[in-house]
Amino acid sequence: MGIVGTTSAKDWKRITRAAFWHPRHWVAQRRFAPSAVAGGVGQLYPCIGVFTVDSRAVGAYGRLADQPLIDSRARDVAVLLEAE
Repeated sequence: MGIVGTTSAKDWKRITRAAFWHPRHWVAQRRFAPSAVAGGVGQLYPCIGVFTVDSRAVGAYGRLADQPLIDSRARDVAVLLEAE
């Protein structure tokens, strides 16, 4: 996973080489501007995902990263829902 301007040059070279040799293992996503939130240690970038089974939402997960790239260094966080 990589983003131009966020991913190091060394990692970007490794990623593009892997995508060239194994294109079926990769997908492209349109870039968007993430909104950072204030954290106790500076700006954090959140990500919320939803698990689905047969097109039904069955769970959610959250991640926080120090950079606008959610990768293996991002931290898992709780996703809390308010009852209706």
